[in-house]
Amino acid sequence: MKNKLTRIISPILSIILIITVLLFQPKETRAVAAWVQSSSNGANSVTTINSTPASNVTAWNLIVLVTHNNTTETPSVSDNQSNTYTQHIQVSNDRELTIFSTIAASTGSLTVTLTTVGSNRLGLSVNEFSGSWDSSRVDGTPASATGTGTAVSSGNTTTTGNAVFVGGVSISSVTTGCVLGVGYSNLDSSDTGRFCSESKVITGATTDDADFTATSNNWAAAVVAFKEVAASANPQDIIIFKGDSIFKNNVIFK
Repeated sequence: MKNKLTRIISPILSIILIITVLLFQPKETRAVAAWVQSSSNGANSVTTINSTPASNVTAWNLIVLVTHNNTTETPSVSDNQSNTYTQHIQVSNDRELTIFSTIAASTGSLTVTLTTVGSNRLGLSVNEFSGSWDSSRVDGTPASATGTGTAVSSGNTTTTGNAVFVGGVSISSVTTGCVLGVGYSNLDSSDTGRFCSESKVITGATTDDADFTATSNNWAAAVVAFKEVAASANPQDIIIFKGDSIFKNNVIFK
């Protein structure tokens, strides 16, 4: 009788142990948002320019573009990975500044192209950020402002939590003379392209702007904040029983 009970109970205990291990395995740790790299380019009397970051971009990383063009033109952006870019904000004052973003479709070289119909002055900054991103990545309402002088401010945007701030300014001056704003880093600037960009990663809900010190002239500035996807339990943990076998996510464990 004892041996019979053992034969019955032992498989049951084994199944319980396996299920316990599968359910309580450590979940995947999501990467914390961080600046990875940036590149920029600027040219005059052209209809298209390109910019390629020095290293391969990583699939699922956030790609943010800051572009500059004449106000008589409409900017169009594309890349060699066939990513689709979303325009978040556009502001103009003699020149026009636009901020776009996408999520990298694959790991590899990325060349971004900015195009307009007519020949004009173009500027392009490409920025990569690690982390976990989706289509609802914009946090708060993007902000923009225009003005004249050396003190540049986009106006404030307010975030609900940790975020990446990306700001840019378009300047109607032969030299931009840009100096980073408070807490910002990763300055990209092009005198030929007449623009500058900057970024920073912030912790916690924040109200802030993109600010620069620049050569005195007419300017147009903007800022967009991006939030990561909230970490959650892995929704793919599916356990199935088939006869004497146990499967987790289609992988047999017994």
